[in-house]
Amino acid sequence: MTVIKEEEGQDSPNAHKSVRLPTTTSAAKFRQYLASIIGASVLDVDSFRSNLLPGVSLNYARKLVRRQCGSAINIVKFCPVILSLSGASVNLSSLCYGSIMAWPSPTLPLLMTDATPLGSGPMSEEEASWVGSLICLGALITTPLYGILQDRWGRKMAGYLVATLYVISWVLILLADNTALILVSRFIAGTGSSGTLVLCSSYVSEMAQDDIRGTLGSFLLFSINAGILFTYVLGSYVPYTALNLAGLALPLFFAASFFFLPESPVFLISKDRRQDALQSLRWFRVGISDQVIEEEFQKISERNKESSPSGDGKKVSFGEIFSSPATKKGFIISVFLCANQQFSGIFAILSFTVNIFQESGSSMSANLATIFVGAVQFLGSYFGTLLIDRVGRRILMIASNGVVSTSLGILSGYFFLKQLGINMARYGWVPVACLCGHIFFYAVGLGPVPYVVVSEIMAPRVQSLAITVSVCTIWGLAFLLTKTFVNIQGLLGVHGVYGMFSTACTIGTLFATYYMVETKNKSLEVILKELGGNGKKQGKDSESSNSEEDTTAV
Repeated sequence: MTVIKEEEGQDSPNAHKSVRLPTTTSAAKFRQYLASIIGASVLDVDSFRSNLLPGVSLNYARKLVRRQCGSAINIVKFCPVILSLSGASVNLSSLCYGSIMAWPSPTLPLLMTDATPLGSGPMSEEEASWVGSLICLGALITTPLYGILQDRWGRKMAGYLVATLYVISWVLILLADNTALILVSRFIAGTGSSGTLVLCSSYVSEMAQDDIRGTLGSFLLFSINAGILFTYVLGSYVPYTALNLAGLALPLFFAASFFFLPESPVFLISKDRRQDALQSLRWFRVGISDQVIEEEFQKISERNKESSPSGDGKKVSFGEIFSSPATKKGFIISVFLCANQQFSGIFAILSFTVNIFQESGSSMSANLATIFVGAVQFLGSYFGTLLIDRVGRRILMIASNGVVSTSLGILSGYFFLKQLGINMARYGWVPVACLCGHIFFYAVGLGPVPYVVVSEIMAPRVQSLAITVSVCTIWGLAFLLTKTFVNIQGLLGVHGVYGMFSTACTIGTLFATYYMVETKNKSLEVILKELGGNGKKQGKDSESSNSEEDTTAV
């Protein structure tokens, strides 16, 4: 049993009362968490109340501590609520990105008919293909600029620029009377989308604690899928202009909420604004003792010195990434995961959603089919958010790649047999099952994990460059696959395309199993040691340390 002592101030200063809590896994986590946030080995309930729940009476605080560990843990999670709200706020830009990325799905069918709201007449198929791909091209071109912008003027300025570009894009769509203006708006939307991926990855990793860094990082894909679902649903039931006005409201809401967040403490330290950096860190670590905050502040300061060791202000060269085994391996992992994400076949699956539902004999309309797919994606990203800090990044990548590869392989076989003239009517449910499995497990692992790992696996000095290259990999492959998909399909056939992506995910499974390192709940120092070849020893030390903390009574 675990004993937590609370002060009985009304009876005697030295009097204590023992509150016994069951020694379970949850209780161990509860003890660990309290020890870290209070910075003491014995929990003083009055201190607990004043640090975490200042608006709660002492008696009520005592009742909270007396509850079962499960309830206590839920209450203690009040401490990182600021981090969660901050992560949600910055990822409103991801919501904007998801919304504008999904915009062609409900609108292109209208724009390509005689009922188009454009005065220039219906869009051609070639023009429609550019509507989908220009956002990727705009993002690819501007991604490197955001790394420079963030390092020079800060994450806040980058966020405001992203919001401004989204607003301009939506305004142009609202005013567009011809196809050319639509295409310009899509390119501008791409310049904002690139900023979203760079901003969210860096800002969240710099303000988050190690134990919830993965959860906050997975907010990125969760918010993107929420934006996609938002556009799918709204686009199916509201007029064209109303959809565009709703899209315009999202970046305005993001800018308003982002205004209340402080600048990243990492950026402030890099500009030698130490007092502002400390205030920013205190804002993100509300409820945590000053001693713990000071220790973390010193660690950030040391990392900043490492990122510019000579103080000569020289730019980071690409060759520095390969200057040590740790940064080299981290970079290879980052780029491979991003490529793995794009070669998962998500574009092929989404492109043939309606066809797959038709194969099953379903009478579901195209709009309902897209809403269904968006809902499955959203549900998968929700589970990914829950699991990423529980089972770890590596396990999620292995499981996600495995299921996606299997689903694509079955789809490839299904369409190959159908091409041979075999009657597959009895098995119409197979492609729908594969569709659901692919989209759900993509959203659980392949979708969010690359964004999380890229932001936490690189040494401080080369992190910005590595993130830029990784995000460029995502946008570059997305653009190429979008523009050449029809050509690849004509060359290999539908079954060949699915088979190609299935093979790519099989390779991804092997890569995650034998080469990728786990970063769950680990500090940057521990991750870099494992990347540098000290992984086994460090892992054992870490497990030993965790075991000792779990068995220590508070």
